[in-house]
Formats: sequence, C-alpha cells, structure tokens
Amino acid sequence: MARYVSLDIDPSSPGVTSPVLQIAELTVEEHTTRACAPRIIQSTTFERLYKKGLIDNRNPLSTKTARSLTTCADFCTKETDCFSFDFGKSLKQCRLYNLNSTDIVMTPKDEFAVYTVYSN
Repeated sequence: MARYVSLDIDPSSPGVTSPVLQIAELTVEEHTTRACAPRIIQSTTFERLYKKGLIDNRNPLSTKTARSLTTCADFCTKETDCFSFDFGKSLKQCRLYNLNSTDIVMTPKDEFAVYTVYSN
C-alpha cells in the first residue's frame, strides 16, 4: 500500500518547454496485490567514486532533475548505456554517462558526487 503520491516534472523530457505543474483533480486507484502484474526488479549497485566532484565531460547521455540520489540511480538503471552519473543534491541535478570508472575525469565541485556501477 502507498501512503503518499508524488508528482514531478522532468524538464529534460522531450516536449517540456515550461515546467509548470497544474492539477485540477487527481484520482488514485487502489489495487490489491493479486490484481497487479508481477514486477521484475533489476538490481544494480552503485559505488561512490568521488565525493565533492563531478564528471568532466560535456556530453552526458542525458541530464535529469532528481530529488534524491536514489532517483538519480534509478534513472541510470533504466538507461541501457548508463554506467556512471554525477548528482548534485542541492541543485537536484543528475547527469548520466556511458563512462566506466577508468574513463572518468573528475572536476572538483562541492555540491556533487560521482557514482559508477559497482562490479566485482
């Protein structure tokens, strides 16, 4: 069961020119667990590569708005070519990259951290 509903606008999505959310009415439907299709959860683990730094690369796969580190990691998990990301919590900025840890050049930046897909 869910207790809250969260609505976010992703200004980096195609077609979003003015990120303004206007809602007149919101309907939330309740479903029992039997009525829902089984979810396949893809598990990806990330490790922090740099604290207080960002990836020095002007060509991210995409730039997203993310309220949390978990949301940013979810964006990366859903993107097939994403192997790393940097996240700035205060700016709510999440930039996704197809770089592995050996290809990353870091630039110091206090409000950011760099994460890569964890591999054994």
